[in-house]
Amino acid sequence: MNRFNKIAILFIATTILFTGCATITTRTLAEEAKIAYMRDTGVFHIPVVAELEVSQTKITGTASGGVGENFELLRVRAVNNALAANNADVLLEPRFSYESSTRGMTVKVTGFPANYKNFRTITERDTQLINNTYHLLKSNVYIPK
Repeated sequence: MNRFNKIAILFIATTILFTGCATITTRTLAEEAKIAYMRDTGVFHIPVVAELEVSQTKITGTASGGVGENFELLRVRAVNNALAANNADVLLEPRFSYESSTRGMTVKVTGFPANYKNFRTITERDTQLINNTYHLLKSNVYIPK
């Protein structure tokens, strides 16, 4: 192998290497996103509390799917659509309604949109409030499987 061939091979290899380093942008749907809860990682953190700014106006969101579409996934999509359309962080007191036909199903959700604000480290006063009113704060939370 002469010097010219070695330089040509090196040039081709370098070109392939740099061509393979292009930036790729992808979008991930919320239902496909990977999440990790702090309790599962063995990492301890100082709790943070936040206020909720709740709108008094209800919002709706819908999601449709064909025959055999995953029902729970449609519920998640309906909530995501309502939140995205109204720039909200969380949907309080969601109520679901369903319509089905021979072509598929539509899920509609209605609830109060809210946004988190004023994040801060938990204080002793917060822990006393939580301990004294825990039975009022306890609620059923819908967590998709």
